[in-house]
Amino acid sequence: MKASMKAAQLVFIESGPYKARSIRYWANYWLKYNHLSVSNQGKHKKTIRLIDDEDIAKECYTWIRAQSETITPLKFKEFIENKLLVNSGIIKKKN
Repeated sequence: MKASMKAAQLVFIESGPYKARSIRYWANYWLKYNHLSVSNQGKHKKTIRLIDDEDIAKECYTWIRAQSETITPLKFKEFIENKLLVNSGIIKKKN
């Protein structure tokens, strides 16, 4: 325990009991499996993007293809807010 506390103080800026326990865990894991465990931290999806939905993406592509050469970001934004999100039931129609 003293060694892990000393190692935590040398390696980490802010060391404490948690860091020392982590070092002991890593050491024990290494001795048992001969490699370090894989961390899943930061590997989960934090947000949901509408464009990942197949139906939403298809409607966007269809609208873009149906427009003439005068597509602007403002027109696309208006389509998203006034038609796509309303028709999908994500937001209610503004009066």
